[in-house]
Amino acid sequence: LVAEALPASVFLDRPELGHFGPLEVPADLAETVREAFSKVSDHSPAPRHEVSDHSPAPQSDGT
Repeated sequence: LVAEALPASVFLDRPELGHFGPLEVPADLAETVREAFSKVSDHSPAPRHEVSDHSPAPQSDGT
């Protein structure tokens, strides 16, 4: 499983859902994502680029 290789990851098995689980129960998915982010937010690295309404987005070199 990918979750075993990623630090602070969570595997959630929802066998009652089909291929469109996020569309079937969007509120459940949103809550699960909020909970996961709240648990790992202290372990996340600092952002590499601060984005504001007044700063341009980083430019890609096209590669």
